[in-house]
Amino acid sequence: MGKKSIRNIILAPYPEAQMKKREFTVVDNHGYFPEVLLRYCNQGDLDLQESRSTAVVRLEAGRKLAYYHHLGFGSGIKSFDLLKVKVDGGNAADNYSHVLEAQDKYLKAIACLPEEWRNVVIKVCIDDEPIVAPASMNKYMGRQYVACQKFDLARALQRIARFYRFGY
Repeated sequence: MGKKSIRNIILAPYPEAQMKKREFTVVDNHGYFPEVLLRYCNQGDLDLQESRSTAVVRLEAGRKLAYYHHLGFGSGIKSFDLLKVKVDGGNAADNYSHVLEAQDKYLKAIACLPEEWRNVVIKVCIDDEPIVAPASMNKYMGRQYVACQKFDLARALQRIARFYRFGY
């Protein structure tokens, strides 16, 4: 048998067992990362059959949305006395502009979503809470509710990825 080229090794399909088991981890946290969203990506809940992009693109879109919310609203705005000259020469006047820019990016991304998808995106990406069914539902209806909410989350993150131009 001849030697396998590097090209054949790279393009060879992965075994199906290896494709089903995926373990994405947080490499660069940027101060905030929604753990529930990462768990949903590892479980395969962010996959869409008819989509060109992958679940990783939707994971990154959710992370970017959470990061802009954390930077714009969660980190707090520090007020400085701009008239007082500091020793290092920096009054951090541009810090406020970065906060406003992050708020603007977050609000525009949320505005591109339909009303019915916003609650699930805010719950998972911003509040970092898992999707649970209301207590009044039985087990079957509860599973259907959670599955529909996860599907809406994946579609909403697809639209946010399109807004942020990830994977396009």
